[in-house]
This record gives sequence, structure tokens and C-alpha cells, in this order.
Amino acid sequence: MTYMDNPPPRRRPGLFRGADRWVSPAQQQRDHNGQRNTCAACGHDGTATDPLVVDVTDGMRVHRSHFDDPGSGYYGLEFR
Repeated sequence: MTYMDNPPPRRRPGLFRGADRWVSPAQQQRDHNGQRNTCAACGHDGTATDPLVVDVTDGMRVHRSHFDDPGSGYYGLEFR
């Protein structure tokens, strides 16, 4: 097997690797403004029962529950 048979995964444009998740430059700016634990979708803080996860589409932190809610724009999307 050669390198080209199994190349490393490509990064999404505009996103970079955080400590263990992909975060966007906009989310990094929110982090610097003290909004690291604030949902980018609804503005409420993350909790133990509804933690914030990173949406791999836009790199923003949103509640895990938004991905399970059919009425949410995040429904069915991938997260980390």
C-alpha cells in the first residue's frame, strides 16, 4: 500500500484543529470574548445534560440537542 492509496484526511477550508475539535475563526473569536460555553445557535450556556459540541459544517459550538431536533437547522448534521 502506498501513501496515495490511503492519503490523510483533508481539512475543511477555513477551519483549523483546536485542542481536540475543529473550530472556526468566528468560534475562536467568541472564545476570546468569553463565550466558550455559550451556544452559537440559541445563546444559552452548555450544561452537563446538554453539552456543547462542534458542528463540522461551520465549526461553531452548539448544543448537542440541536442535532436531534427536527425543527432545528442543525438537525441531522455531523458534529464532534
